Amino acid sequence: MAARYDAEGNFIYPEGFDPDTQEWKPGFDAQREEWERQYQEAQTRFLAHKKQKAEAKAADAAAPAAEEAAAE
Repeated sequence: MAARYDAEGNFIYPEGFDPDTQEWKPGFDAQREEWERQYQEAQTRFLAHKKQKAEAKAADAAAPAAEEAAAE
């Protein structure tokens, strides 16, 4: 269930989800579970990416200090 958008750029909600009430309709448990699984995977990837960016930023900040120490 990849994110889908219409021609005007509006999000197309998954089958069984009521965007007006922000609730899943009865009988769409399988779709809800699949959407929640995919959402959790995306959240995990996002947090890993965020951590990687923070580590890279910290390494970049530490690099000039290491270069200065090596030059001395």
